Amino acid sequence: MKFDDINSILLVLCVFVPGFLFDCTLANFFRQKERKSKELLLLGLLTASAINYIICLPIIYYLIDGVFINRPVVLAALWFFIIFCMPVMLALVTAKILQKNIILRVAKLLDLPYVNHILTGWDKKFGNMKSCYVVVTLKDGTEVGGYFGENSLSSSLLEHKDIYLEETYTFSDKGVWTQVDNTKGLWINGEEIAFIEFVK
Repeated sequence: MKFDDINSILLVLCVFVPGFLFDCTLANFFRQKERKSKELLLLGLLTASAINYIICLPIIYYLIDGVFINRPVVLAALWFFIIFCMPVMLALVTAKILQKNIILRVAKLLDLPYVNHILTGWDKKFGNMKSCYVVVTLKDGTEVGGYFGENSLSSSLLEHKDIYLEETYTFSDKGVWTQVDNTKGLWINGEEIAFIEFVK
């Protein structure tokens, strides 16, 4: 397709941009299991755009009917909302539905098997984890205590795992934790982690 006229540009804008925005927004919350082929990627973008327009049909009806023909500012604002804002909102709602496992609950009610979209236990735990203390045991047996809070981070990359703890602690056999002074946190390479214990 050549972008040699305004109609071609508008066609791409209307057909692909909503799906692209939906996909990009959703990707911030879930990692894809594998790279999609060009055909599947294109079909996904078109499907997301189609769903977006179906939901916006009442607004589109009034736009096509010419209700706002003499109000160009309102007309432009509504099209902007449909093409740019609505896909992002749909992606956020979809992310919430998936994170709350609503589809899994419905599948259980219908006695249907369901393949979980979450790839690993790491993704499950750190995907919506609340602040807590952790004990990280390394492969050489070393135990590291720390606090995983709002300023901490766990990697979401499939090929490399790591974790940053904003506070570091030492702890005794009696369960007494003492914060290590003069530190600004601790980074741990995921390849060195044997397991992680989450402390109440």
